[in-house]
Amino acid sequence: MKKLLAICFSVMFMTSCVKDENITREDYIGAWTCEETTSQSGKSTFTVHIKEGSGTDKITIENFYNFGFGNSVTATVTEDDISIPKQTFSGSNEVSGGGTMLDNNKITLTYSVKDSSSTDNVTATLTKQ
Repeated sequence: MKKLLAICFSVMFMTSCVKDENITREDYIGAWTCEETTSQSGKSTFTVHIKEGSGTDKITIENFYNFGFGNSVTATVTEDDISIPKQTFSGSNEVSGGGTMLDNNKITLTYSVKDSSSTDNVTATLTKQ
C-alpha cells in the first residue's frame, strides 16, 4: 500500500511540473506596446504589430526597434519561446536575439542590433493592447 501511495504522489508531482502548452502563434498576433531599453539610447515606448509569418511557427514584428512600420523582423515561436535569428533589416542593421511570452499579454525580449559602427544591446517588454 505504501508503494502504491508513493507511486501516486510521484505521478501527481511530475504532472504538476509539466510546462503549459496552451500558447499558440495566434496569441502573439496583434498590437503591442513596447517598452524598450537600449544601451545607446536609453528608454522609449512605442507600438509594434505582430502578424502571422510565412510558416506556421513564424511571426513578423513590424516597427521593430522603433524603425517604422515599413521595417520588420521575422521570428520563430514555439509555445512561449521566441527566437529572432540573425537577419538584416532596415538597410544594413543586423539583429538577433530571443525572448519569452510570460502570459498571453506580455512578452520579454533581449536582442542586439548591430550597424556598421556599433552594437546596441536591447531589452524590451511588450504588453498586448
